[in-house]
Amino acid sequence: MHLPDGIINNQISVGFIAVAVGFLIASFSKLRKSLTEKVVASKLALADGPAIESPVNQRSLLTKKGKERMELMAMLGALIFALQMINFPVTNGTSGHLIGGFLLAVTLGPWAGLLVISMVLAVQSLVFADGGLLALGANIFNMGVIASLGGYFLYRLLSISKLPQFVIIGFVSWLTVVSASLFCALEIGLSGTINFSAVVPAMVKIHSLIGLGEVLLTVLIIKALRLKLYEG
Repeated sequence: MHLPDGIINNQISVGFIAVAVGFLIASFSKLRKSLTEKVVASKLALADGPAIESPVNQRSLLTKKGKERMELMAMLGALIFALQMINFPVTNGTSGHLIGGFLLAVTLGPWAGLLVISMVLAVQSLVFADGGLLALGANIFNMGVIASLGGYFLYRLLSISKLPQFVIIGFVSWLTVVSASLFCALEIGLSGTINFSAVVPAMVKIHSLIGLGEVLLTVLIIKALRLKLYEG
């Protein structure tokens, strides 16, 4: 799933870097508003009137709930990083590993999930050469935007139905893996590296099986750690 440098052309790589940066800026902005509160550092008093709050002296401070969420982000980020290093055999000599984008989104919220999975992917690329640096934007889009944001909003949509919660979580977990692999295949095809007719069926078929592992790990981690599902 981690695209290396060279498998998609430079134009597509740069385009996805721009798209990823845009989503990350939006994520940081939304997350900052939800984790902090405005606090007046000082008040300016009028000579003949009550003290007034000066917007210039306002600061954003992390709330208690925000601090707890930041700690959970760090813990789950480290867990996903470690679990992505563990591969499980699938078929014909291939292997898969947990993506974790949807798991992060459903427990931390979509924007926090996107930021955490992006940091995991960045560290893997920069330190372990797992995924290309130029292809980092595409990897963030596939495993962050598609898996975290797309998966979360689909989960919320399906939650309106009467289906059991963990049935929905399992289905969306599987679908995010397949969807991310499809986008990955389309990016390779658009680059002209491999024909669409070859890369799309191959990627989707193998990740349909890998997705089953994602389902199992997602459900087990949520239950084992007794994680509360995010309700934004």
